[in-house]
Amino acid sequence: MRYISDSGFLIALLDKSEQHHSWAVAIVSNIKPPFYTCEAVLTEASHLLRKSVGLRGVANLFEFVRNGTVRLDFNTAPHIDRIIELMQKYRDLPMDFADACLVVMTEQERYSSCEVLTIDSDFRAYRRHSRQLIPARLPS
Repeated sequence: MRYISDSGFLIALLDKSEQHHSWAVAIVSNIKPPFYTCEAVLTEASHLLRKSVGLRGVANLFEFVRNGTVRLDFNTAPHIDRIIELMQKYRDLPMDFADACLVVMTEQERYSSCEVLTIDSDFRAYRRHSRQLIPARLPS
């Protein structure tokens, strides 16, 4: 099983004041890293962490990348048409760039057995390969 991390999960893990912090910490204590993600998620998470906990939170996020807890495993360029297609399809939610990248990640063969770690309930509506539910772990 591979675990794909959305920005909300990373923020909850690093920001003790975030309402889902305990949930994220429990996840990390029960499953083994690495958590795979993309640059769009890191951009989103670093922006939001800087607002909530300052540069310390951003530094901790990038330390996860440096020590291998979080691994970047997505190249946008070959998938840009699919990303645009997904953002069009889910425009009413609306789907952002980071979410579209994660959905495309789940469509890759190496992620056929995966689970997205997220606090974003939109992942219950998104579909990979147009019809398949995306395995996602969300707070109760």
